[in-house]
Formats: sequence, C-alpha cells, structure tokens
Amino acid sequence: MPWMGRENPRHLSRQIAATQARKGKAGQKKALEALHTAVDRGFSDPTQLDEKTFDDLRQDEEFQRILAQVTDRSRAGKSP
Repeated sequence: MPWMGRENPRHLSRQIAATQARKGKAGQKKALEALHTAVDRGFSDPTQLDEKTFDDLRQDEEFQRILAQVTDRSRAGKSP
C-alpha cells in the first residue's frame, strides 16, 4: 500500500507505539508490534525511545532488542 500521508511512515509507526504504550499493560503487545513496524520501515532515532511514554516497556526484552537495533542503525547512519 503506498503511503498517502505527509508524515513519514516510520515515525507514524513510532507514534502509534507511543499511543499504545500509554495504555500500560493493555497496550504493550501492540506497542511492540508498532515499534517492529517502525524498525522495518527504517526508524533509526533511538532518542525518540527515551520518552517517558516507553518507561513501562524498558525492562521488556523485546523492547531492549528493538532499542539495540535502532541504536545500531543510528550509529551506522543508515536505514534499510
């Protein structure tokens, strides 16, 4: 599906993840799914995952893997 909006889809997926993360435990699974989508679309700004919104996810192993992948991508200065 072609992207029709003005916003970059990788950042939109990160925003969806933040919205889901604000729901606490109830939104955790969807937040992680949205973060995976953001990474798949080239998300590469780990500072955006430092938001307080993601505090409840920080101890989650999957979140830590996502953060490591985004950090590595940022250091390499590339998107997929």
